[in-house]
Amino acid sequence: MRERRRHLVVAPSAFWYNPATTPQLGGFGNRMVAAGLQLMVLGMGVVFVFLVVLVGLMSLTSALVRRIEGSGGDASDPSAGTGNAAAAATAAAGAPSARIAAVLAAVATHHHRRTAK
Repeated sequence: MRERRRHLVVAPSAFWYNPATTPQLGGFGNRMVAAGLQLMVLGMGVVFVFLVVLVGLMSLTSALVRRIEGSGGDASDPSAGTGNAAAAATAAAGAPSARIAAVLAAVATHHHRRTAK
């Protein structure tokens, strides 16, 4: 059987740090904790920098594609991000008819694949 605990009531002061009663890990344990914290901060810093660079490159690529395509990313475009084929065809009235047909075919294929599941 297990040994019965002698102290059932613990004073709040038992949870406070007291160097006289707290067991010391020695120099090796403190160095290990410090090395672990340094490694954690370094890893989090590397991930943060990577994410900032990734967002910057994505923004730069987006701006470059907009400049090459000449669309400018106008927010008043009725077909921007809606996926509506009729609105896209209406908004692209000046576009060549082959391009409109390709877009409508792609939207129809996507819709068919999505509803077939």
